[in-house]
Amino acid sequence: MTCVLALLCAAAPAAGAPLTASDRAATRALLLAQERLARTLLDNLPSSRNAVASYHATLGQECAGVLAGVPSEQQLFRAPAAGLPTPRARGEHQRAERQVSAIEAEISQGLQAAAYTPDRAAVDTYVAATATLTFSDPGITAVVRKSASSAAEELAFMAPGVCSDLRFWARSGYGSLPPET
Repeated sequence: MTCVLALLCAAAPAAGAPLTASDRAATRALLLAQERLARTLLDNLPSSRNAVASYHATLGQECAGVLAGVPSEQQLFRAPAAGLPTPRARGEHQRAERQVSAIEAEISQGLQAAAYTPDRAAVDTYVAATATLTFSDPGITAVVRKSASSAAEELAFMAPGVCSDLRFWARSGYGSLPPET
C-alpha cells in the first residue's frame, strides 16, 4: 500500500496540468479504503495474536512426539570423518538442508496463515473497494489493482499440514519429505 501512495504522489499532474475530478475521486476512494484497512488490521491485532497462539497449541498437541527420534543437527548434517566430503556426502548434506528449510518454511507459512485469518474480511473489503478504481494514468490504475490483488493473494494460501509432513519425514528415517512439501 505504501508503494501505491508513493506512486500517487510521484504521478501528480505536472504544474499547470489539471487534476481531473475522476482522479480526485479515485484517489480519495483509495485513501479511504487504505485507512479503513489499516485501522481494521490494527483492531485485529489481538485476534491475530490469539490465532497464532492457538496455532502453536494445535501444533503442540497434534505433533506431540513426532520428532522424538529426529537426529541432532550434527548427525543430520554430519561431515565425513576425514578429508573432503565425498560427492555423496555433499548431496546428503544438501538434501538435509533442503528438507529442514522446507519444514521451517511450512511452519512459517502456517503461522502466517493463522496470523492473517482475522484479516481476511478486511482485505476482501479493501480489494472490492479498489478493484474498480481507474485513474487517467493507466500505470497508476495497474499499480493500484496489483496492490489489491497482491494483498488478496497473500491471504489465499491454506495452512499446510505440518504434522502429517513431519510424520512422513520421520517414517522415512528423515530421508524424504512428501512431494508436495
